Amino acid sequence: MKKKIISAAAVLVLTIGTCSAAMASDTGGPITGRLKSHGAIVYEDADSEVVINSLDLYMLAEQADQTRANVAKQLGKMHTFFTTGQGTALKNGGRIGVSYTEPSGKDFVDPLTLDLNTLVEGIAASQRFSSDVRDYGYPAGTILYQKADGTMTTHRGTENLPELHIKMAKPENLSAGTAAWVNGELILGTGTDNQTYMEKGKSAAAADGAGNLGSIFQNFNTVGGWMGGFHGTLPYTFTPGKSVLMVFDGPLDATFDGANLPDSAVTGTMFSMFYWQNNQHPSIKVKVQSPQAGFNAILLLKEW
Repeated sequence: MKKKIISAAAVLVLTIGTCSAAMASDTGGPITGRLKSHGAIVYEDADSEVVINSLDLYMLAEQADQTRANVAKQLGKMHTFFTTGQGTALKNGGRIGVSYTEPSGKDFVDPLTLDLNTLVEGIAASQRFSSDVRDYGYPAGTILYQKADGTMTTHRGTENLPELHIKMAKPENLSAGTAAWVNGELILGTGTDNQTYMEKGKSAAAADGAGNLGSIFQNFNTVGGWMGGFHGTLPYTFTPGKSVLMVFDGPLDATFDGANLPDSAVTGTMFSMFYWQNNQHPSIKVKVQSPQAGFNAILLLKEW
């Protein structure tokens, strides 16, 4: 009887091992559809009984098939898809690769045809960095450009914009407090790049002598530099009898001395405009709102 039990155990180990190996290397579809075993083998004597039932094999095969389907479904939620079309090649996938955009019907891969090694590669690829524009939804050959304000565009236009190359994000590239998985590592943004672009914008505005409206009002005088929090007489001598137009380039409110209020005013979200017809005063007093959330204002002025 002891020899029979050892033989039965060997058969059981062999069948379970075969089922596991099928998941690891087979690409022929569902395992349950190709099992040939049926019935049960029973060894018994007066003291013990050993049963090898084919239903156990079908249960293991169903679990293996369901595991493959669940892994592929979860990868899809992470925007990683197995495909026979354009994608990143896998070492163990044969002609199967992974794509970060959902493939079309003809390129779809049935997860039950994937072996274990391919599934493992797909999991690793879900956090892999890619420099291919196609993985971000752009057509093959698309060239990316970086505008002066740091934003990205696919149109170079007439500005001769520099070409932008896709690279892995670092903590300094992300806004402060934002997080992202990058090549398998969870990183937290510090906001350094945002601060750099803000400083560049301020420097450019100061160099141009104006803010966003500087290119429009090129013949205007810039008075006083950054005006946020200014309270007093403007450092400019006006010619009595001339009309005056003032533009505060920035989202700050400005109020004027009651003895010399503007004849008309236009206020917007990012600028304010004030007009005096035949101003009779050599000086004008103003109170400007303090800088808000990092925003300031520049005063552009013209008289005629």
